[in-house]
Amino acid sequence: MVDQTHVRAPDVYARSFQMDPRTLDVMVTRLEAWGRHPFFLRAIDEYLNALALSGRPRVLDLGCGTGVAARALARRPDFAGSVVAIDISDYLTAAGRRLPPRKAWASRSISAPAMRTG
Repeated sequence: MVDQTHVRAPDVYARSFQMDPRTLDVMVTRLEAWGRHPFFLRAIDEYLNALALSGRPRVLDLGCGTGVAARALARRPDFAGSVVAIDISDYLTAAGRRLPPRKAWASRSISAPAMRTG
């Protein structure tokens, strides 16, 4: 496994399982704000269009955070499949489960203790 001890600006999202609730609340706010930003909305729409999903696909969103992309996919009127979103942070996935659409996607967190914390 790659650790980030030598990186000057490590990925804070990779360490979300180590953060306190106040910091995580800020992260949730930032992720959700990004999910409403016109640039993100255009980018995710273009990306999802390029995937050309049809039928009832099963989609896995790894490192989902609060599930912004998973929920964007689940909201699409032409999407008839299912989305499972996974993140290392119980806090972030729990925050995402409280946001609509609740029934269109499932979120899970993975066990952080198994990961090397550097």
